[in-house]
Amino acid sequence: MSDTHVSLDFIDFESGSQTICGREVPLDPPLH
Repeated sequence: MSDTHVSLDFIDFESGSQTICGREVPLDPPLH
C-alpha cells in the first residue's frame, strides 16, 4: 500500500455519496 493511493476512509453510503479527501462526489445516478 503506497501513501500516494487515495484511501477511501470517508465513505457515506447513507447519503448516497462518497467523500474523497474531503471532496464529496456523487455516485452512480439514483435508480429511483
